[in-house]
Amino acid sequence: MNLKYFIFFWLFVAKIPAAYTQVPSVGIQYIVSVNTDDIVMRTKEIYSLVIVKNESIYYNHLIDSMSDFPHKAILAQPKKIGIGTKVKLSDNHTTVIAQDVLYKNYEQDSIIYNAELMHTGRFELVGESLQLFDWHILPNSDTLILGYKCQAAKADFRGRTYTAYFSPQLHAFGGPWKFDGLPGLILQVQCHEKFFVIEPYKIVLNATLDPIKNPYRELSKETLNREQYIYVFGQGRLDYYKFIKAGLAKYLPDTPLPFSFLSDKRIEDDMEGEDITDSSLKGIEERLKKTAERLNMGKKDNKKK
Repeated sequence: MNLKYFIFFWLFVAKIPAAYTQVPSVGIQYIVSVNTDDIVMRTKEIYSLVIVKNESIYYNHLIDSMSDFPHKAILAQPKKIGIGTKVKLSDNHTTVIAQDVLYKNYEQDSIIYNAELMHTGRFELVGESLQLFDWHILPNSDTLILGYKCQAAKADFRGRTYTAYFSPQLHAFGGPWKFDGLPGLILQVQCHEKFFVIEPYKIVLNATLDPIKNPYRELSKETLNREQYIYVFGQGRLDYYKFIKAGLAKYLPDTPLPFSFLSDKRIEDDMEGEDITDSSLKGIEERLKKTAERLNMGKKDNKKK
């Protein structure tokens, strides 16, 4: 190569901004807080996000490991993902703790994750597109997070307003949970009432991280789309409502039991719906029946395992 052109080439490369260079791998550890009104039910967990090439995996830390990013051990045991363990928090409170894994494939524009069917301890696989958020980048919002220059963006998503802080210095894309779609890696997220907060506390760049693969591909289990999951979730809640009402009937025969998708406000997936009460029960059952017919699903799907 001509020496003049060789020197020109490397001078050109040296001037490419860091925001446009692509590191082969990124690992970030987050503290994820869910601040419920009931203090007993508030949680704070460590999650890791690992991005390698065009794939990422986001998971909570439930296993003891010498590694900061122990996803290799998790991926080696896919059948354990989503198996819930019921834990007693107080005399009147229980919760289900499970390995939570969300896998993204950027070439295929897909997210696959395990979603709990509330009050059952069971999980379903759910698939969605990566294009979920309609972000609005906020002007004059530059800030530093762990030494990296970040900019803020806002989006409304399934009943909540979120503010995310992203940095092109770290990576061209990516983020924790379903958060994605900004021109940089999302480092921090919180909803407007601070019910849900994701904060980074450790960043590792260019590390030799274990490869990523779809942890669910070896499972002989159907992946539901969001509409199918809402149906299965709704049917499960309806069954649970009937179970509770049957148990309370002889003690509180005239007391309605509000049972709302909307008021639940779970971070995993806010559902749309109305309170389930005695007066609305029949209408909700009819809508679920029509949905099942349209999706070619039935109650047997809800009990299938």
